[in-house]
Amino acid sequence: MELAPQRYFSRRYLVGGILVLAGVLLLLMNIGIIAHFSLWKFFPLLIIAGGISRLLEPYRRAEGFWLLALGLWLQASILQVGGLTFGDTWPAVLVAFGIFLIWQSAEHDARRRRIEATRSVITPLSTENT
Repeated sequence: MELAPQRYFSRRYLVGGILVLAGVLLLLMNIGIIAHFSLWKFFPLLIIAGGISRLLEPYRRAEGFWLLALGLWLQASILQVGGLTFGDTWPAVLVAFGIFLIWQSAEHDARRRRIEATRSVITPLSTENT
């Protein structure tokens, strides 16, 4: 029986992509193709990218959700999307953090059940061989 190869996502792809994008942006600004603007307005994109990379990892999805939600909230508040500001939207952080805690607990419980199920299968097999 042949096992299918496991797919994985390396954070190096994400970090490499971010560096390429940042480099291209800075180069285009330096040679005058695009106007200079404050890159600090877009620092939450790094948090969003970190959240996306965590979402793609098993058992890190709750953390990924939290980083993604936090990054999106910061970006929307800094850019005042829809006229919303930090003062208007801070309760959304409480909602996102509550979801994160619930999700993290569910992931922890699922991981513990999986480990216990594996142990219950392995233990009888090891006693049969002796």
